[in-house]
Amino acid sequence: MVSKYLVIILFCISNLQLVANPSNELQLNIFKNGIKLDGYLNEDVWKTATRITDFYTIQPVAGKPAEERTAVLLGYDEKNLYLAFICFYDDPSVIRASISQRDDIFEDDFILLYLDTFDAGETAYQFAFNPYGIQGDGIYTEHVGESFKQDFLFDSQGRIFSKGYIVEAQIPFSSINFPNKKKMDWRFAILRHTEHLNHDTVWPKVTLNSTDWVGQFGKLNGISSIQTGKGLEILPEFSAIRIDDFSPIDSKLHDGPIKGDPGLNLKYGISSGLNLDLTYNPDFSQVEADADKIDINRRSPLYFSEKRPFFLEGTDIFKTPIQAVYTRQMVDPLAGIKLSGRVGEYSIGLLSTVDEYQGTRAFFEKKAEENGLVYWMPEYTKLVDSTLTQKYGSKKSINNVLRIKRNIFSNSSIGLLATDREFEGSFNRVYGLDGRFAFSDNDVLTAQGLYSQSKDLVSSKFMEGPAFYGNYWHGTNTWNVQLFYNDYAPEFRVDNGFIERADIIANGFREGGVQLWYDFKWHANTLQYLRPILYTTRIIDHENNLIEDNVSGSLFLQFDFKTEITASYFYSREIYAGLGFDKYDYSINLINTSFSWLKADLYYFAGDEISYFTAPSFLGYVNFASLSFIFKPVSNVNVNLTQRYYRFTGGVNGINEAVTQDIKRIRLTWQLTRYLELRYIAEQTILDYDDPYYNFANSGNIDLSLLFSYTPSPGTVIFLGYNDFYERGTNFQKGWPTFNRFTQSQRGLFMKLSYLFKAHF
Repeated sequence: MVSKYLVIILFCISNLQLVANPSNELQLNIFKNGIKLDGYLNEDVWKTATRITDFYTIQPVAGKPAEERTAVLLGYDEKNLYLAFICFYDDPSVIRASISQRDDIFEDDFILLYLDTFDAGETAYQFAFNPYGIQGDGIYTEHVGESFKQDFLFDSQGRIFSKGYIVEAQIPFSSINFPNKKKMDWRFAILRHTEHLNHDTVWPKVTLNSTDWVGQFGKLNGISSIQTGKGLEILPEFSAIRIDDFSPIDSKLHDGPIKGDPGLNLKYGISSGLNLDLTYNPDFSQVEADADKIDINRRSPLYFSEKRPFFLEGTDIFKTPIQAVYTRQMVDPLAGIKLSGRVGEYSIGLLSTVDEYQGTRAFFEKKAEENGLVYWMPEYTKLVDSTLTQKYGSKKSINNVLRIKRNIFSNSSIGLLATDREFEGSFNRVYGLDGRFAFSDNDVLTAQGLYSQSKDLVSSKFMEGPAFYGNYWHGTNTWNVQLFYNDYAPEFRVDNGFIERADIIANGFREGGVQLWYDFKWHANTLQYLRPILYTTRIIDHENNLIEDNVSGSLFLQFDFKTEITASYFYSREIYAGLGFDKYDYSINLINTSFSWLKADLYYFAGDEISYFTAPSFLGYVNFASLSFIFKPVSNVNVNLTQRYYRFTGGVNGINEAVTQDIKRIRLTWQLTRYLELRYIAEQTILDYDDPYYNFANSGNIDLSLLFSYTPSPGTVIFLGYNDFYERGTNFQKGWPTFNRFTQSQRGLFMKLSYLFKAHF
């Protein structure tokens, strides 16, 4: 007897062309009964589902009928959205699938649902599934891109069968925001990624001859009678940690005390579109430490992405062209409150935190450096230890962000932003307007203006000034042109944000530039994609003195054997410390994913580089290599090997300034089950100068960490971890540190427990 699920699959196969609906607007059918998530589709309600089968290519060439068939079934009841994806293969042996952690599926085959519940054409939820039903989720923001850092509560199950794979999913309406209306139209699209074919297919049929993505989605019309109350989520957590430190007196590790720390997080759904989040003493021990980055001879600040769950909710609301909100600046929050979501035509974000970082020695040292002091100066020690620590030690800052944005016309918006940091009489207040204006499908203008007022903690100096941003983009299926302009006043500050070129803001700067590229695409060729790129920019200060002229050309190639190559050449004229330097550099990047068990990413950069921190500065030569290999020997084991190598050569005043920084890292994950993972990370960082004159600056460390995690759903976790830290130079002999071996300087043990309680009203 043929089973029910086989009947449904055969029905979809035999009717792929019959049920194909050329319209991009569909009526979502109501399910009278729920489903069991098992990947078998043996419930009768699937026979009444809304069906989609007409998929088209999007990459490398858009608009052609898909080579391999896909069937999508959709339905809903008052509590959930139900989905089934049936992905067929001519040869199912080529399916790429792994048992991995959430969001670690994008090197597998996967299928992804975009869902714009506000029908605004600006942002969309992303719900992705690999062939085993393992999830990836996030937010797509028009003209900004996608982020898979957010986690939503939903269920899925997938399985591989003789003709491909099937995924069933159930998305509770309580997990997403939507308008508080009796009837709604939602925009949506479905994208299928097939690794071995090196292409993507999509429903509905879209064009790349447009700057819009969400604006081209299809629609689910007439959605009604769904529950709008979101209720209350309570997430208590408890963490415990013990840190043992090395003592140079007896050359031993001494056991530290065990410290327990409770915390509490609350989320309340004020309406179907608006959430209130509160946190007290949040614990971020589950967040993986940032991988080290090359920081030698670097003027501009390093950027690290936000990973902490509290700050990721509603993160798309706070994004603006000038990054005035960079929540990594809220370093150690004791408590926080956040309101985020949508009310009518308005997107609203309100964030407030109490941060303990501003009362720490690390912050005082930063302020001393900002005021021109160096650690070996007596004035530095006096300011940090005697003045700032005694006066402001253990004090806390208040940080506030307000964001309001409204859609206008078609795929356009205007917004208001205000940020504030207050700390013991010092402050930084920033406010301004921004907008995105789509004049046509191919032309978009983005602009922002901000004004800041600041008072310094150390000098009590009052500073104020504006910043401006403008970007015009003309985008088609082939030609793309971007014109951009940045202008920062000398005294503009944004303490809760991030300025990429903070190194040149002292005299203010104005930057203008243009970027051009043209896309050649072939569907059946070995060479699938060819993109030449030209980029040029000029930066001057507010006295019209040249800071930099930059010109670069790049060539991007994509082949059908899963290989991408980017070759670039750079010229820049840079004025630094009153001297002019001409720099010629080149780079090449190769990425290959031909094998299901290996991904290789190789990058090499070489050429001229200024030695910024010598007197005088001079032009040296740099070699930089970044190597990454990801091995998947079996479906549930992932080995990631990376190395970043930096070598600078040159000298001045008889001193050899050659230096090497080398960072090696291995990350091993063993996915015992879908929710149980064992992770091991080992990282070594070495900094060595060639000249014995700099022996005091040589350094090295090794960081080892082991983590066992159980994560059945977002919020509910068990973590058990161990960490070892080794340093060169912590072993003392006759009062002098030695650099020829590593000594264990610290070890730590930690545990975290949390459980998510949900109540609906």
